Parts: sequence; structure tokens; C-alpha cells
Amino acid sequence: MSSSETFFRFARIVAGAVLVPSSLPLSAHPLQAEAELFRGGAPETGVEIVRLRSEDLDPPALKLELEPLADAAPGGGRVESGIGPQRIGVGRDLPAPYNKTHDGSVLKWILLDNGERAARLELTSPGAQGLRVGLLIYGLPAGVELRFYSPGVSSAPMHQVTRREIQDHLDRQRALRDADEEGPLVYWSPITLGDTLGIEFLLPPAAEPSELRLALAKISHLSYTPYDAVPEVGLGIGASLDCQLDVACHLERWGEVAQAVAKLVFTTGDGSTALCSGTLVSDLDADSQVPYFLTANHCISKQSEASSVQTHWFFRAEDCDSNLPDRMVARGGGATLLATLVHPDITLLRLEHLPPRGALMAGWDAAPRPLPAAVTGIHHPMGDLQKISFGDMDSLAFCNIDPEIGLGYCDGLEDAEAKYYAVNYAQGLAQGGSSGSGIFLDAGQRLVGVLSAGPSIELCGAELPFYYSRFDLAFERKFSRWLAGTYPCDAAPGSWAFCSDPVCGPCAEGEGDCDRDAQCQEGLVCARDIGEAHGFEAATDVCVVPASPPFPAVCERP
Repeated sequence: MSSSETFFRFARIVAGAVLVPSSLPLSAHPLQAEAELFRGGAPETGVEIVRLRSEDLDPPALKLELEPLADAAPGGGRVESGIGPQRIGVGRDLPAPYNKTHDGSVLKWILLDNGERAARLELTSPGAQGLRVGLLIYGLPAGVELRFYSPGVSSAPMHQVTRREIQDHLDRQRALRDADEEGPLVYWSPITLGDTLGIEFLLPPAAEPSELRLALAKISHLSYTPYDAVPEVGLGIGASLDCQLDVACHLERWGEVAQAVAKLVFTTGDGSTALCSGTLVSDLDADSQVPYFLTANHCISKQSEASSVQTHWFFRAEDCDSNLPDRMVARGGGATLLATLVHPDITLLRLEHLPPRGALMAGWDAAPRPLPAAVTGIHHPMGDLQKISFGDMDSLAFCNIDPEIGLGYCDGLEDAEAKYYAVNYAQGLAQGGSSGSGIFLDAGQRLVGVLSAGPSIELCGAELPFYYSRFDLAFERKFSRWLAGTYPCDAAPGSWAFCSDPVCGPCAEGEGDCDRDAQCQEGLVCARDIGEAHGFEAATDVCVVPASPPFPAVCERP
């Protein structure tokens, strides 16, 4: 690479965190982890079928329709281009009185045969391909469920969310958000399809509508959903450059590694929704199966963004160069932001909902790499079906980026300030939406870097380098705490994180706080709101031995 400075564009949406020195020296850890097939999670074929509980009665919905967006791209909502996260949705404020706090008495409730009550709310943003709604939660009665659906789109999946899942989202944000993150805590719904988003509220017999208190913070109006092709705005299936290589043509050698790469969708505080790429990675404990996930800091740098994460797996062509999707499995539930660095530009997440069965936990190499080295990148440029790129990792580099405007330069540098690898691709390249994807050594197929920056002009045959954050530096400074198995159980018994923590959990009998049976040891179930009998707060859910009736309500409905 030339020693002269070259300007590059990051197209960043948000700025990041600060560097913190590692608590353990690099020499204290093994420097390689092997790839590992993910054994847990739901089957890889599709989404659990959930019906509206009030479907047969079809109660009237409280409806709100916004004005059409002005100055919008086809499909509604402007979309930004360029290397970096691809913005696929814009935030819209809700008018009064919907942005004010209301209780459930404003909804139209019906009584179900089992004594439960149901009501529906439907929000429309004309022209949207998909929607998310940000909720401000001020009161959720025990046992309440929310079901997010797509009115008029019969093929769209339904998303069932429990009180515990919403509370966990908000507790994570409250506990982990940066000191400079201000304002109320927002729960972002799963993505629904079409220009109308529906919510069914389901109350248990003992709850009153007045106990449900919330406000509608924002809607994210999506011009593209992760399932689509939208040629008018240059996103989705077929939107990447013609020189991109279809990963389906290279499955014999790279098919397993491709199972570790997912498309990542997230929403920021202003309601903007964007997509990046990322990689599921293994740790040094072969029995742990913790869903650690790598992406870029300029994609996810705050817990509020991590809490909004949805991942999309196996999104690739069914046959070589067919441009027809094989399948895709979506996972919501958000993530916990474990560690993030500005330089190198990299973030480690722990997914809160397990990846689908069949995903791969990629191996990695945390040793400084001799250069040059043959490498391969796997990613989702422009939200397209999975692509693959082949090239050489030629040299080290220093990058200096202005986070406010997303512009700066990268230059060759052979000292401690060189926190990036320069990669020149001979076949394929990276584009917007590829940010956060991994680079793998051809020898051993282990991850050694995460995509951070590239040329401001996306052009086939340009012969300009792309810059990948050095995984070895991130491992030394922060990530070894989790990936090397040195992470202690520092959650308190009874706290929201205790049973779900990969070290503290699963919980033994009498321990909490759990939110599903899977967070309890084998033979136990998660029982709701019995904490007082076990020395915790009354609303704590505790792992117990299943009893003969009557027994406490379990956390998950059948």
C-alpha cells in the first residue's frame, strides 16, 4: 500500500465509547479458538407460529394513521448510501395525544372465554415497507403479553413478547447505558411488514386495564425490510455491485463459515433503523455455547442500540448465482453490549435470543499476524444475499476518522498506533451494509478482523484497500474477559441478569431471577413472582421443582 494518505468514508450513524485497558495480559490466554457448531436454539426452519388470542372474535382496534412522509424515496423514507451502516428507516414522531402517557382504559377490550382480556392498537405510516414502534413503558401488570402483527400481510410472522422480556430489555439499558445517554428508556418492537403495525395486548384475569401504562415514543418507518428487494432505493436482493461473488458458489470450502455470518438490523435513539453485518464467534470453553457476536463499533456502540438488535441468518441464494433466497431465519430479543472500542472499531455482543440451530460459532486467532496473508470476507453488502470476497491482507494501517461527518483517512503505519489491517481484494469487494463483517484467514478459516472502513466511492476494479479492525488488539484489551473464559459471575442472586448470565446460570432450585425454563437447571421450571418466599423481591421469578397442582404460574405460556 502506498504511504500517501487516502480519504475514506465511514458513513457512521453514531459515535462510540472509549478505550479501557485489558485486565489480563495477552500472554495469559491461548490465542486461538476453534469453530463450533451451535447446538441450541430453535430449529433452523422458520419462525414459531403464534396466533392472535382474539383472532376469532376480531375486536375493533384503536387506529392511528400518520401523514405521508414528505421528500421520501420510493417505498417511503430516505435511504443513505456509502460504506458503513445502511440506513433503511427514518424516525417519525407520534402526534398528541398518542405520545402522552395513557393507561389501558383508552383501548377497546373484549373478554375471552378463559377470563383474559384482549385489545388491539394499529399504527399506519403510509408507504412504509415495514415498521417498528418505540414504546415508553410506565406500567406492565404481571402476566401481560404483547403480540406484534402485520395487518393485511397474512404471510408475515407474529411476534409474542412477555412482560419479562420487555422488562429485561429495559433493565439492561438502565444498568449498562453510558453516562451520557439521557432520556427515557425505549423498548423497540420487532419489525412488522407493510405500512401498518398492530399490537394485541393480552391481560390475565386478575389484571385491570388501568395497570397498563405506556406512551408511543416514535415509529421507525422502513423503506426496506430484511426480507425484500427494493431496487428503487438500491437495497436488498440484487442491489450489490455486479462484481460481488455469490457465497452459494463457494459452499464446498466456505459453507460452514458462512453459517456464522448474519445480517444485523438495529434502531437508534432518533428512530433511524440501519443494517450491518456481523459474526457469531466461539470461546475457549467448548461446552459453553454462549452466543457471542462481533460487529463494528460504528454499527453498535450503545446498550440502547444493542437492545434493539435483530439478526437474520442463512440469507443466501439457494443455488449458485440464482439470486433467489434459500431461506432466512430471524431472531429478535436484542443483545447485551459486553465491550466496545473506538480504535480498533469493534464491538462484542451477547445475543439474548439464541441463534437458530445450524448456525456456526466461528473460530478466531488472537495472535498478531505475519503479513501478507490470504484472506476471505463474508458479508451482506447493501442488505443483499450473502456475498464472499477474496484478497490479501497486505499491511498494517492507522485510521483517523471524524465521527461527526464520517470522513477521514487511513495510512500505512508499522507501530503501536496501527490498529487496522489493510486488505486488497482481487475478487469481490465490500459495500455499505458489509460493515462489521469478519475477515478470515484462508489457512485455518479463523477470524482475525472486523470491517471498519473503505473507499468513499464504491466501484468494481478500483483496487483500493478496505480496512479491518484488528481482533488481536480487541482481545488483548477487552474481549479476553469473555472469549477466554475469564469472565467471573459478577451478577447478584435475584438480579435480572443472574440466571441468564453464561457463568452464573443456569439457576439452581430457589435461585432467580429467571425468565424462561431454559435458564433453570435440568428438571426445574421458572415460576413467576414468588421471590418473597426465597428472600428476593416479590416480583422475582425463581427456579423451582415442578409441583403437583396447584403450582405457581410458569414464566412461559405453552
